Amino acid sequence: MNSKVYTDFNDLHVACGLEEVGNQIRLAISSIEFSPEPPKSATHNFEGQDPDFEQNVVVEPSGGAGISTGNTVQPEPSPEEQMEKWIARFCLIEGETNVWDDYGKKIWKKAAFQTMLGGKKVFDTWNSHSKRKTISADDANGRATGESHQKAKEMIERFIMLEGKKACWDTYRRELVGTDVMKENWAGAYDMWAKSREKRMIWHEDLVFVPSMYITEGQINTYDGMEISPILDAKNQIIPQGDALELCSPIINLVKFLCGKETAAYEWLMKWLAYPLQHPGAKLNTSVLLCSAVQGSGKSLFFEKIMTRIYGECYSVTLGQNGLESIYTDWAERKLYCLFEEIFNNKSKFGMMGLIKHMITGEKIRIEKKFMSGYSQNNHINCVFLSNEVQPLAIEERDRRFLVLEPNQKLGNDLKALIENCLEPNSSAINAFYTYLLSVDLTDFTPYTEPPMTKAKQKIIQFGLPGWKLFLDDWRAGLLDNPFVCCLSDDLYVAYRQWCHKNGEKAIPANKFLSLIASERVVAKGHGRIYEDVITGAGYQEKRKEVQRRMIFTGLPPENVKQAEWLSSQVKQFRDKLKGDHDVPPVL
Repeated sequence: MNSKVYTDFNDLHVACGLEEVGNQIRLAISSIEFSPEPPKSATHNFEGQDPDFEQNVVVEPSGGAGISTGNTVQPEPSPEEQMEKWIARFCLIEGETNVWDDYGKKIWKKAAFQTMLGGKKVFDTWNSHSKRKTISADDANGRATGESHQKAKEMIERFIMLEGKKACWDTYRRELVGTDVMKENWAGAYDMWAKSREKRMIWHEDLVFVPSMYITEGQINTYDGMEISPILDAKNQIIPQGDALELCSPIINLVKFLCGKETAAYEWLMKWLAYPLQHPGAKLNTSVLLCSAVQGSGKSLFFEKIMTRIYGECYSVTLGQNGLESIYTDWAERKLYCLFEEIFNNKSKFGMMGLIKHMITGEKIRIEKKFMSGYSQNNHINCVFLSNEVQPLAIEERDRRFLVLEPNQKLGNDLKALIENCLEPNSSAINAFYTYLLSVDLTDFTPYTEPPMTKAKQKIIQFGLPGWKLFLDDWRAGLLDNPFVCCLSDDLYVAYRQWCHKNGEKAIPANKFLSLIASERVVAKGHGRIYEDVITGAGYQEKRKEVQRRMIFTGLPPENVKQAEWLSSQVKQFRDKLKGDHDVPPVL
C-alpha cells in the first residue's frame, strides 16, 4: 500500500483501489462501542444510574460538547414583564367593567379577571397603566366566539324588544315572550343581547293585530292570514256560489234547522257569519245566542266543529265558565271568533253582563297575562253563546245586540250523518261553505245592523222582566181588573201591591215604583186637580171641593171638557175596581 496519507476516499480509490477503501471502512466500524440494550422491565430502566441524578453521563461535566443545562429551566418573568404581557393581551371594554381577552376571544367579568391577575392591587396597576388598551362593546361582542355570544347573535335575528313592556316578540314562533322566560331559556346570552346596539326594538304599541292589513310604517302585524282557502276553478277563480252551495248543502240545511221557521233570522245569521270573513277583522256590534232545553239539536255541531275550523286554532277559542271569570284574558289575544259554551249559572248571568256587553260592542279589550304586563288590543272578537238554560242571559227589553234562537227539536239522524261526513279530513264541504259565505250579498248589512226579533228572544225578555214592568205591561194590555186610565198615584200603588200578592212578586217601595213606571214614557206622573168630597164639622156634612193630588196620567182630556171633571171621572173609574180598604177620600 502506498505510504502517502490520503484524506479523501475518492483519492484513495484512485490510488489503491476499491478493496482498500472497503478495508478501512470495515476497520472503523469494528472499533465503535455500542451501549447495551436497556432492560425490558420498566423498574430496571435506571439500573446503574445515580438515583439522585447528580451527574448525567450524556452531558460533559467540563461544559464542552453535549447538551447545555441552561436550556432546560425557564426563568420566572419579572412583575414588569408579566404586566407587559397582560397589557398586550387584555382590553377594557368602554363603558363597562368587563375585560376583553384578545387571545381567548372572550369577555371576562371584572371579578373573574381580578382573581386571575392575583388580586385587586395587580388589577388596579393594570387598569391605571398608561399603555392599557380599550375596546368598544360592539367590537368585543362582534369578535367574541363563545357559545353565549353565538346565542346572542341568534337572538338579534329572532327577537324584537318591546319598549315600555317586559316582553319581546318572537319572530320565529310569532308570539309574545316574557323577559323573565327569556332570561331562563337564554341564560348567559340575554344580557349580551339586551346590551347590544344591534338588537331590534319597537314601541310596544307598534305591535298590532290588524286583520285588515292596513298598518303604518314601523308597525309589526301579528295577523298571519286565514289557514282555510276557498275552492278555486281551473282559471284560479272562486267557484260560483251555486256550485259551492251544492258542495255544502248539508251545512246550509243545519243552519236552517237551527233557525226553525224564523226566515228573517236565517237570512240575518248567514250575513252575520259572512261579514267578518269578507271583511277580515270586522267587529260586529251584535252577537248570537242559542238556548234550548233539547239536547242534541246541533248547536255545538255547527258553531264549534264547523265554524272553529273555518277560523282555525289561531283565531278561534272555546270558553267555559272558568275562562270567562278568570282575571287573565290571554285567551282573547289575536282572536276573531269566540264560542261560549254553558258559561252561565243563576249567580253569574247578571254579574257578567257588563263584561259580555263590552266584548260585543267595545273597541278595545284588555289582555292580561300571567307574569307579564297587560296591554290593550283592538277588539276583533265576534261572540256566540250556547246554552241549555231557559234564561242563559239577562236580555233587556230594548236589546239591540242579540239574535236569539231556540231549536226545539233533536237533530235527525240522516242530517247528522251528512254533517259527520262533512267533518271528515278528506271532505271539502267546510271549504265550500267558506266559499259560499264569501259570495253572500251584504249590500244591506253593516256591523251595526240589528238582529230581528224572534219568539225565543221575546220569551227570554219576558222571563227576565221585573215585577213592576210586568204589572205595567199587563195594565196597558187590559189584562188587569183595573182599567188603563188616569188615576191617583196612591191608587195605582195599591193596585200594584194587590197584583204582587196575587202573583208572588216582591213589591218595591212606592217612590221607586212610581219613578220606574214613569221612566217607560208610557205614562207620566205629576199633579192634577180633581173634585173630592170633604167632611166638615161634627155633622159629617159632605161638600164638593177641588183639590190637587199626585197622579199618573195615561192620556190627555178631550177638547171642550174641563180637566178637573175629566180627571175626577177617570180616578173614580179606576178606584171602583180596587179591592180592599184604602185611605183615599171618595171622588165625586
